Amino acid sequence: MPTSRSLAALRRRQAPRRLVRRLVRRVAATFAARVGARRPDGPEHPLRILAICGVLSLLLWLTLTLRQPTTATIEARTVVAALPRGEALVTPVPETVRLVVEGTGYRLLPLFSSPPRLPIAATQREVLLDAQLPALPPGVRLVGVSPRTLRLDTEASVTRVVPVVLRARIAFTPSYDLSGPVRVSPDSVRVTGARSVIAALRGWPTESLPLGALRDTVRAEIALLDTLVGLVSHSESRVRVVVPVAAFSGQEREVEVRVSGAAPGSDLRYAFDPPSVRVRFRVRLGQGEAALRAPDFYATVDADELRRAATGLVRVRVRLPAGLDIQTESVQAVPTVIRHYRVIRD
Repeated sequence: MPTSRSLAALRRRQAPRRLVRRLVRRVAATFAARVGARRPDGPEHPLRILAICGVLSLLLWLTLTLRQPTTATIEARTVVAALPRGEALVTPVPETVRLVVEGTGYRLLPLFSSPPRLPIAATQREVLLDAQLPALPPGVRLVGVSPRTLRLDTEASVTRVVPVVLRARIAFTPSYDLSGPVRVSPDSVRVTGARSVIAALRGWPTESLPLGALRDTVRAEIALLDTLVGLVSHSESRVRVVVPVAAFSGQEREVEVRVSGAAPGSDLRYAFDPPSVRVRFRVRLGQGEAALRAPDFYATVDADELRRAATGLVRVRVRLPAGLDIQTESVQAVPTVIRHYRVIRD
């Protein structure tokens, strides 16, 4: 004779079916009332009758389909648990695994809305996944898991500081450019993971930062790119970026050629042909006049290079004045190579 517990379980299993039958009867009653009724201005519109028939047919089809046993594939998220203390994974674990389950449609529907989580105990190298699966709802049977096994390789966990690598594409409005180095704060992060994984890191990249047609300094916050999720943890998730931008103008002036690096008290004297060179450069707007008059703006030739030169030709280097924003990459000396002569006193 059935017990009260078994009767309660039977009622719970039949509740969805009773709900569907009740809904079908209600729709059928509404359909019959509308077909039998007559409006004052004429019979019911045929399109409404067709719509009701379509809804009724769909409900009947769903009722029959959901009561039939079937198989389905569900993506279950993996969660690594019980990792040995002081150890870290060397290779990533798949984010999801495929579960093939069997049951009636009523039983399988909740699994699609709330897929099960698959805890993976990393206490052994080879893990059998179907043994790790938590209990499935009543009436649902596990048919298979793909992949069926996972190999978990671990190493000693280490921590190291690596620089932040800014991934930025920067373009400027004409006459505008960088007025200084791009600043990233913080400029480094602490990373923790398996020894071999951490040793291979040269830096930690940011998300891509596209900046176009700049004409003013930009301050932004950008997330760090997480390409080693599950393997490496990092101390920061976002960094602040400052891109200093200013307007620049092109200038040109003659500068004297001097000897640099000569030993104190040296009596060696040299003459240059030509004795000065013309320098083209770009300077921050408003500083052009100061750059044209700066006394510490000149070209140099290294004394060691003068002593080693066998052809009489040496290369000049431009020494920029202090306190002025001059774009280093824009500086060009003409000519870049000059002839030199040693001056001998009688």
